[in-house]
Amino acid sequence: MPRTAIIRSSPFQRNRDATQRYSILLAVYALAGILTIFQFQGPKVCEGEYEEEVAAWRVREQLVYLLGPEQAIHNSGTPANDAVRRRLIGRLRQLDLEVNEIPFQVEGVSMVNLLAHHPGRSTFRPILIASHYDSCKTGPGAGDALGCVAAILEAVRVIRLDGCGAEFWILLTDGEEGGLLGAQAFVDGPKPWSDRNPFVINLDARGTSCAASMFETQEENYGYVRSLKEALGKPSFTTSLMVNVYNLLPNKTDYSVFKKENWPGFNFAIIGSPHRYHTLEDTPVNLSDRSLQNFADHAYRLLSELTRWSDVDWNRADSEMAAVFFDLFGLYVICYPSYFNPILSVVGWILFGFLLFRFNRINPIRMKYIASLFTASLAIILASVLIGGGLSRLMKGWLIERKYVEFGEVGALGYTFLAIFLCTTFGAWAFRQRNLYHARLGLLFGLNLMGTFGSILLPGGAYLFHFPVLIWSILCLIRPTHRWVDMLSFMLFALIHAPLLALLPIAMGPLAGGILGGASAVLLFPLMALYSEFPKRHSFDFDGEEDRVE
Repeated sequence: MPRTAIIRSSPFQRNRDATQRYSILLAVYALAGILTIFQFQGPKVCEGEYEEEVAAWRVREQLVYLLGPEQAIHNSGTPANDAVRRRLIGRLRQLDLEVNEIPFQVEGVSMVNLLAHHPGRSTFRPILIASHYDSCKTGPGAGDALGCVAAILEAVRVIRLDGCGAEFWILLTDGEEGGLLGAQAFVDGPKPWSDRNPFVINLDARGTSCAASMFETQEENYGYVRSLKEALGKPSFTTSLMVNVYNLLPNKTDYSVFKKENWPGFNFAIIGSPHRYHTLEDTPVNLSDRSLQNFADHAYRLLSELTRWSDVDWNRADSEMAAVFFDLFGLYVICYPSYFNPILSVVGWILFGFLLFRFNRINPIRMKYIASLFTASLAIILASVLIGGGLSRLMKGWLIERKYVEFGEVGALGYTFLAIFLCTTFGAWAFRQRNLYHARLGLLFGLNLMGTFGSILLPGGAYLFHFPVLIWSILCLIRPTHRWVDMLSFMLFALIHAPLLALLPIAMGPLAGGILGGASAVLLFPLMALYSEFPKRHSFDFDGEEDRVE
């Protein structure tokens, strides 16, 4: 009676087809990464033909004036910092703002915070926009953070032309570079508003170029992110993963102090050209107009929105839930409550169970094969971490003295290529040994596991795994015997994963090889399914000997 045998195509044909599929998907990831980098350069600079427009050239004029002709280093307690403060007070008063100087001392060094008040209708929560005006001891601080101060002045100028009738406050701290001293002195002192905590918009910099990303909020942030995501300047680069990761880092800004006091708010920073951070190259000429435009846009748009809010709007935004959020190429921000994470994890495992049953009806499934492919994936991720970390140690000892160097992000892309190399050598070898049904299940098991642990350890980044699981699983259930399911799924993966692959080297630098190698491997390892083939079947009359066609 008719029996079925497995027909395998020639190894050469399998290798060629797999290489074509893999190359096409890598090209899609590369294009998505290029689009991300292009968007991350910042917005188009406004010409500012009308006074009612926020314009980068006016921000630059303010910056050059505040820094003074000497462009001197103006760390706290120096005559240069006193001169910057005097010029800053003059500009604030030109905007018809009430300016209060709040002096304080730390270890015998006299410092002064500036608090400017725009009078008007009181709001449910006080609105506070903040930055710092002192520089570090090793650079003039055009980007960090006098450019932020100048952007605030431009935003306030346009807000006043709009006829803003609500009150808000501007806090410009001293001593930030010395350990967030001005912010701490301010929260410890008397406040000019009611007992209700203010909403803070904080601007800072760790470089001199690229878009200003919103990278930090308070813990219970769902209401504010949902309500204000459309009010962010464009492009709107942000992700809740940054919020989780930043909490683990030693880096701090003034908002770190405000956050401890449970003040809600958004914290923005630029991270491009980090090799100029805290150096003599942090000058106006090296500070990008696109960055200045984005800072001013964020400040203006958020101030405009918040000063229009009613008490109902404020109450709606005061949610006690944490948010998961991320942008798509800086064009749109997706946001949902973090309590969806465990629900999405459960749905992912349920879909995995359905797929296991469905695939087993098409082709016998062996759990040991799924386990072996999952193990191979983990081995590639671990190898990327270890090799990347080892290369970083070598560079730190022999080649690179500072954490960030010029064009360091280009060198840091090498860790992504390391992950690609491991996936196309060891990964290809492992996955060619198993059919596509086993490959899908092995990789989906890994994605589900990462989504589950991510929901617990880094809930803001769990979307990186939940959405791929849902997309791929549903398409596989609908059309389990079609190869286009995997190709389409991975193209959708690129929308979520490629931006992170593109921006991590800029954020981390070439000495973070272990993190970059591991992250790249995690975000790319599902592509190894492209090396697997469907088991092909052929019916024939069984004559006592199995007929295999290789």
